Amino acid sequence: MTTHLSDEQMTAMLLGSPDGNAAAHLAECEACWKERQELGQAVDSYGRAMRAAADRLDPILDRQARAIGQRVASENRRGSLRLAWAGSLALLAMAATLVMSAPAPQAMDSFDPDHDLLVGVERAVGRDVPRALEPATLLAHEIQQSVNSASQSKSQ
Repeated sequence: MTTHLSDEQMTAMLLGSPDGNAAAHLAECEACWKERQELGQAVDSYGRAMRAAADRLDPILDRQARAIGQRVASENRRGSLRLAWAGSLALLAMAATLVMSAPAPQAMDSFDPDHDLLVGVERAVGRDVPRALEPATLLAHEIQQSVNSASQSKSQ
């Protein structure tokens, strides 16, 4: 056999899924077998290097994760403190509004039914005519004025 394995066939061999012809060629061709061994070692070496690099990054990533967590916790505390202040101010404003809009409390001593009755009696006594007859008094007063004006007109 004069042709060697193609890149696709060599990749299939490295992945562990070769076709029958490629496996038979690898068993017979020393050059392809050496190339497969070298590529396998390179892939293994690359895998070890990447795992080692990832292991070196773990402490750096852990440090970054802690720093981010502390920053987030600090912001949460600040946000909670702002929220508490805002809530307190809102309650204070609401209490001030209620206090200012509430009517002044009436003293219990200012309401005396006896005093109110006596004031009402005094007003009634001070009137010339009882309240029920006030409209009649107005009518009588108007009639009297009409009579007076008519008598003054005749005398002139």
